[in-house]
Amino acid sequence: MKQQRNVLSYKFGQRQRLVFIECMLYWEGEINSSKIVDYFDVSAKTAKEDLREYESFSSNKLTYNPSLKQFLTNDSFELTITSGQINEYLSFVQPVNFELATFASQMSPIEVLHNHRNQIDPDIFKRVQIACKKGLILEVDYRSLSKPDKQGRMIKPHTIVFANHRWHVRALCLASTQQEKPYKDFVLSRIVGLPEIVEEEKKGLDFKDVDWLEYETVTIRPDKRLSNEQQLIVQQDFNMRAGKLDIKLRRAHIKYLINDLNIDEHNLKADPVQQQITIADIERIKSMAF
Repeated sequence: MKQQRNVLSYKFGQRQRLVFIECMLYWEGEINSSKIVDYFDVSAKTAKEDLREYESFSSNKLTYNPSLKQFLTNDSFELTITSGQINEYLSFVQPVNFELATFASQMSPIEVLHNHRNQIDPDIFKRVQIACKKGLILEVDYRSLSKPDKQGRMIKPHTIVFANHRWHVRALCLASTQQEKPYKDFVLSRIVGLPEIVEEEKKGLDFKDVDWLEYETVTIRPDKRLSNEQQLIVQQDFNMRAGKLDIKLRRAHIKYLINDLNIDEHNLKADPVQQQITIADIERIKSMAF
Protein backbone atom coordinates (compact mmCIF):
# COMPACT_ATOMS: atom_id res chain seq x y z
CA MET A 1 0.00 0.00 0.00
CA LYS A 2 1.30 3.44 -0.95
CA GLN A 3 2.18 5.59 2.03
CA GLN A 4 0.21 8.82 2.11
CA ARG A 5 2.15 12.06 1.78
CA ASN A 6 1.72 15.05 4.04
CA VAL A 7 -0.11 17.80 2.17
CA LEU A 8 2.67 20.27 3.04
CA SER A 9 5.13 18.13 1.08
CA TYR A 10 3.45 19.17 -2.17
CA LYS A 11 4.57 22.30 -3.96
CA PHE A 12 2.36 25.29 -3.34
CA GLY A 13 0.62 25.22 -6.72
CA GLN A 14 -0.39 21.59 -6.53
CA ARG A 15 -1.32 21.90 -2.86
CA GLN A 16 -3.69 24.72 -3.79
CA ARG A 17 -5.27 22.61 -6.52
CA LEU A 18 -5.73 19.66 -4.15
CA VAL A 19 -7.50 21.91 -1.66
CA PHE A 20 -9.64 23.26 -4.51
CA ILE A 21 -10.62 19.71 -5.49
CA GLU A 22 -11.69 18.84 -1.96
CA CYS A 23 -13.61 22.09 -1.51
CA MET A 24 -15.56 21.54 -4.73
CA LEU A 25 -16.33 17.96 -3.78
CA TYR A 26 -17.45 18.86 -0.27
CA TRP A 27 -19.52 21.96 -1.04
CA GLU A 28 -20.75 21.18 -4.56
CA GLY A 29 -20.53 17.39 -4.58
CA GLU A 30 -18.71 17.26 -7.91
CA ILE A 31 -15.52 18.18 -9.77
CA ASN A 32 -14.02 17.65 -13.20
CA SER A 33 -10.71 18.41 -14.85
CA SER A 34 -12.18 21.29 -16.89
CA LYS A 35 -12.98 23.23 -13.73
CA ILE A 36 -9.37 22.86 -12.56
CA VAL A 37 -8.06 23.89 -15.99
CA ASP A 38 -10.29 26.97 -16.12
CA TYR A 39 -9.58 28.11 -12.57
CA PHE A 40 -5.80 27.56 -12.43
CA ASP A 41 -4.93 27.87 -16.13
CA VAL A 42 -3.13 24.51 -16.19
CA SER A 43 -3.15 21.82 -18.83
CA ALA A 44 -5.79 19.09 -18.97
CA LYS A 45 -3.01 16.57 -18.31
CA THR A 46 -2.01 18.38 -15.11
CA ALA A 47 -5.65 18.57 -13.95
CA LYS A 48 -6.17 14.83 -14.49
CA GLU A 49 -2.96 14.09 -12.63
CA ASP A 50 -4.18 16.25 -9.75
CA LEU A 51 -7.44 14.30 -9.57
CA ARG A 52 -5.56 11.01 -9.49
CA GLU A 53 -3.20 12.39 -6.86
CA TYR A 54 -6.10 13.56 -4.75
CA GLU A 55 -7.64 10.10 -4.81
CA SER A 56 -4.31 8.57 -3.83
CA PHE A 57 -3.55 11.16 -1.17
CA SER A 58 -6.97 11.30 0.44
CA SER A 59 -8.14 7.69 0.09
CA ASN A 60 -11.47 9.11 -1.15
CA LYS A 61 -12.60 7.06 -4.10
CA LEU A 62 -14.55 9.20 -6.51
CA THR A 63 -17.25 7.99 -8.88
CA TYR A 64 -17.17 9.29 -12.44
CA ASN A 65 -20.54 10.01 -14.05
CA PRO A 66 -20.04 9.99 -17.84
CA SER A 67 -23.37 11.70 -18.60
CA LEU A 68 -22.56 14.61 -16.27
CA LYS A 69 -18.82 14.43 -17.06
CA GLN A 70 -18.13 14.91 -13.37
CA PHE A 71 -16.45 13.08 -10.53
CA LEU A 72 -18.99 12.74 -7.71
CA THR A 73 -18.69 12.12 -3.99
CA ASN A 74 -20.20 9.12 -2.23
CA ASP A 75 -21.40 8.35 1.29
CA SER A 76 -17.90 7.42 2.45
CA PHE A 77 -16.38 10.79 1.51
CA GLU A 78 -14.23 12.31 4.25
CA LEU A 79 -12.33 15.57 4.57
CA THR A 80 -8.57 15.10 4.40
CA ILE A 81 -7.05 18.50 3.69
CA THR A 82 -9.70 21.05 4.59
CA SER A 83 -11.67 21.69 7.77
CA GLY A 84 -15.14 22.01 6.25
CA GLN A 85 -15.37 25.75 6.95
CA ILE A 86 -17.26 27.59 4.25
CA ASN A 87 -14.58 30.28 4.06
CA GLU A 88 -12.26 27.73 2.45
CA TYR A 89 -14.79 27.24 -0.32
CA LEU A 90 -15.45 30.96 -0.66
CA SER A 91 -11.77 31.71 -1.08
CA PHE A 92 -12.10 29.98 -4.46
CA VAL A 93 -15.59 30.85 -5.66
CA GLN A 94 -15.44 34.41 -4.29
CA PRO A 95 -11.72 35.08 -3.78
CA VAL A 96 -12.16 38.75 -2.89
CA ASN A 97 -14.36 37.96 0.12
CA PHE A 98 -13.57 39.89 3.25
CA GLU A 99 -12.66 37.04 5.58
CA LEU A 100 -10.20 34.43 4.44
CA ALA A 101 -7.76 33.67 1.65
CA THR A 102 -6.98 29.99 2.05
CA PHE A 103 -3.22 30.14 1.97
CA ALA A 104 -2.46 33.76 2.76
CA SER A 105 -2.86 33.27 6.51
CA GLN A 106 0.46 31.39 6.62
CA MET A 107 2.25 34.02 4.54
CA SER A 108 1.06 37.36 5.91
CA PRO A 109 0.86 39.02 9.36
CA ILE A 110 -2.91 39.36 9.09
CA GLU A 111 -5.54 37.86 11.34
CA VAL A 112 -9.31 38.16 11.03
CA LEU A 113 -11.67 37.52 13.92
CA HIS A 114 -13.66 34.38 13.28
CA ASN A 115 -17.35 34.94 12.57
CA HIS A 116 -19.25 32.50 14.79
CA ARG A 117 -22.51 33.14 12.93
CA ASN A 118 -20.94 32.09 9.66
CA GLN A 119 -21.42 28.36 10.23
CA ILE A 120 -23.97 26.51 8.14
CA ASP A 121 -24.73 22.90 7.38
CA PRO A 122 -22.86 21.99 4.16
CA ASP A 123 -25.59 19.54 3.14
CA ILE A 124 -28.22 22.29 3.34
CA PHE A 125 -25.93 24.71 1.50
CA LYS A 126 -25.32 22.15 -1.25
CA ARG A 127 -28.99 21.32 -1.66
CA VAL A 128 -30.00 24.99 -1.85
CA GLN A 129 -27.19 25.80 -4.27
CA ILE A 130 -28.25 22.96 -6.57
CA ALA A 131 -31.83 24.26 -6.49
CA CYS A 132 -30.59 27.75 -7.41
CA LYS A 133 -28.57 26.44 -10.34
CA LYS A 134 -31.28 24.16 -11.70
CA GLY A 135 -34.37 26.22 -10.91
CA LEU A 136 -35.79 23.57 -8.57
CA ILE A 137 -38.52 23.93 -5.98
CA LEU A 138 -37.65 23.02 -2.40
CA GLU A 139 -39.84 22.04 0.52
CA VAL A 140 -38.21 23.36 3.69
CA ASP A 141 -39.00 23.42 7.39
CA TYR A 142 -38.24 26.95 8.50
CA ARG A 143 -38.37 28.82 11.78
CA SER A 144 -38.02 32.50 12.51
CA LEU A 145 -38.00 34.72 15.58
CA SER A 146 -41.63 35.68 14.92
CA LYS A 147 -42.60 32.02 14.35
CA PRO A 148 -40.21 29.85 16.41
CA ASP A 149 -42.09 26.64 15.66
CA LYS A 150 -40.91 25.24 12.35
CA GLN A 151 -43.19 26.01 9.43
CA GLY A 152 -43.33 24.10 6.18
CA ARG A 153 -42.52 26.30 3.18
CA MET A 154 -42.37 25.70 -0.56
CA ILE A 155 -39.71 27.91 -2.10
CA LYS A 156 -37.97 28.35 -5.43
CA PRO A 157 -34.54 29.86 -4.67
CA HIS A 158 -32.41 31.74 -7.16
CA THR A 159 -29.40 33.22 -5.29
CA ILE A 160 -27.49 32.64 -2.06
CA VAL A 161 -26.50 35.90 -0.36
CA PHE A 162 -24.06 36.66 2.46
CA ALA A 163 -25.09 39.82 4.30
CA ASN A 164 -24.97 41.12 7.88
CA HIS A 165 -22.73 38.18 8.85
CA ARG A 166 -25.36 35.60 7.88
CA TRP A 167 -26.22 33.44 4.89
CA HIS A 168 -29.57 33.98 3.21
CA VAL A 169 -31.21 32.51 0.16
CA ARG A 170 -33.34 34.73 -2.05
CA ALA A 171 -36.37 32.69 -3.06
CA LEU A 172 -39.91 32.77 -4.34
CA CYS A 173 -42.23 31.71 -1.52
CA LEU A 174 -45.10 29.84 -3.14
CA ALA A 175 -47.44 30.65 -0.26
CA SER A 176 -47.09 34.38 -0.89
CA THR A 177 -49.03 36.58 -3.26
CA GLN A 178 -47.85 39.35 -5.51
CA GLN A 179 -49.34 41.90 -3.11
CA GLU A 180 -47.16 40.80 -0.19
CA LYS A 181 -43.87 40.57 -2.08
CA PRO A 182 -43.57 36.88 -3.01
CA TYR A 183 -39.76 36.95 -3.02
CA LYS A 184 -38.25 36.72 0.44
CA ASP A 185 -34.89 36.15 2.11
CA PHE A 186 -34.57 32.97 4.17
CA VAL A 187 -31.72 32.59 6.66
CA LEU A 188 -29.97 29.29 5.90
CA SER A 189 -29.20 28.53 9.54
CA ARG A 190 -32.94 28.62 10.29
CA ILE A 191 -33.76 25.82 7.88
CA VAL A 192 -34.46 22.68 9.92
CA GLY A 193 -33.30 19.44 8.36
CA LEU A 194 -32.40 18.81 4.74
CA PRO A 195 -34.71 20.52 2.21
CA GLU A 196 -36.59 18.16 -0.07
CA ILE A 197 -36.55 18.64 -3.82
CA VAL A 198 -40.04 18.84 -5.31
CA GLU A 199 -40.13 17.38 -8.78
CA GLU A 200 -43.62 18.30 -9.96
CA GLU A 201 -44.35 21.58 -11.70
CA LYS A 202 -46.00 24.33 -9.71
CA LYS A 203 -48.20 27.08 -11.09
CA GLY A 204 -47.74 30.74 -10.31
CA LEU A 205 -44.00 30.88 -10.86
CA ASP A 206 -44.10 33.72 -13.37
CA PHE A 207 -43.45 36.48 -10.81
CA LYS A 208 -40.44 38.71 -11.35
CA ASP A 209 -38.21 39.50 -8.41
CA VAL A 210 -38.42 43.24 -9.01
CA ASP A 211 -36.53 44.20 -5.84
CA TRP A 212 -33.69 41.95 -6.98
CA LEU A 213 -33.60 43.10 -10.59
CA GLU A 214 -33.84 46.85 -9.95
CA TYR A 215 -30.99 48.91 -8.52
CA GLU A 216 -31.07 52.00 -6.34
CA THR A 217 -28.43 54.49 -5.26
CA VAL A 218 -28.02 55.15 -1.54
CA THR A 219 -26.05 58.29 -0.66
CA ILE A 220 -24.27 58.45 2.68
CA ARG A 221 -22.70 61.54 4.28
CA PRO A 222 -20.95 62.33 7.54
CA ASP A 223 -23.31 63.28 10.38
CA LYS A 224 -23.50 67.08 10.22
CA ARG A 225 -23.43 67.27 14.02
CA LEU A 226 -19.74 66.28 13.89
CA SER A 227 -17.04 68.92 13.79
CA ASN A 228 -15.43 69.68 10.42
CA GLU A 229 -12.32 67.75 11.47
CA GLN A 230 -14.40 64.75 12.54
CA GLN A 231 -16.37 64.84 9.28
CA LEU A 232 -13.10 64.73 7.32
CA ILE A 233 -12.07 61.60 9.23
CA VAL A 234 -15.39 59.92 8.40
CA GLN A 235 -15.03 60.92 4.74
CA GLN A 236 -11.62 59.27 4.70
CA ASP A 237 -12.93 56.13 6.42
CA PHE A 238 -15.52 55.65 3.68
CA ASN A 239 -13.42 56.97 0.78
CA MET A 240 -15.98 59.69 0.13
CA ARG A 241 -15.67 62.24 -2.63
CA ALA A 242 -17.04 65.77 -2.26
CA GLY A 243 -18.36 64.86 1.17
CA LYS A 244 -20.51 61.91 0.12
CA LEU A 245 -20.49 58.34 -1.14
CA ASP A 246 -23.03 56.99 -3.64
CA ILE A 247 -23.61 53.27 -3.22
CA LYS A 248 -25.43 51.49 -6.04
CA LEU A 249 -26.97 48.17 -5.04
CA ARG A 250 -29.97 45.94 -5.53
CA ARG A 251 -33.12 47.24 -3.89
CA ALA A 252 -33.38 43.91 -2.04
CA HIS A 253 -30.03 44.62 -0.36
CA ILE A 254 -30.81 48.09 0.99
CA LYS A 255 -31.96 46.81 4.37
CA TYR A 256 -28.69 44.92 4.79
CA LEU A 257 -26.70 48.03 3.93
CA ILE A 258 -28.61 50.06 6.53
CA ASN A 259 -27.93 47.42 9.17
CA ASP A 260 -24.29 47.10 8.14
CA LEU A 261 -23.81 50.85 8.47
CA ASN A 262 -25.31 50.61 11.97
CA ILE A 263 -28.04 53.09 11.13
CA ASP A 264 -31.29 52.93 13.07
CA GLU A 265 -34.06 53.40 10.55
CA HIS A 266 -36.21 55.05 13.23
CA ASN A 267 -33.91 57.40 15.13
CA LEU A 268 -30.53 59.07 15.01
CA LYS A 269 -28.20 58.16 17.85
CA ALA A 270 -27.92 60.88 20.44
CA ASP A 271 -24.13 60.86 20.17
CA PRO A 272 -22.95 61.89 16.66
CA VAL A 273 -19.62 60.10 17.25
CA GLN A 274 -21.59 56.85 17.50
CA GLN A 275 -23.80 57.76 14.54
CA GLN A 276 -20.93 59.01 12.29
CA ILE A 277 -22.89 58.78 9.02
CA THR A 278 -26.39 59.48 7.79
CA ILE A 279 -28.31 58.55 4.67
CA ALA A 280 -29.58 61.27 2.38
CA ASP A 281 -33.31 61.01 1.56
CA ILE A 282 -33.66 58.48 4.37
CA GLU A 283 -37.48 58.30 4.25
CA ARG A 284 -37.47 57.27 0.59
CA ILE A 285 -34.75 54.70 1.20
CA LYS A 286 -36.58 53.27 4.24
CA SER A 287 -39.79 52.91 2.20
CA MET A 288 -37.95 50.61 -0.20
CA ALA A 289 -36.11 48.62 2.46
CA PHE A 290 -38.69 47.92 5.17
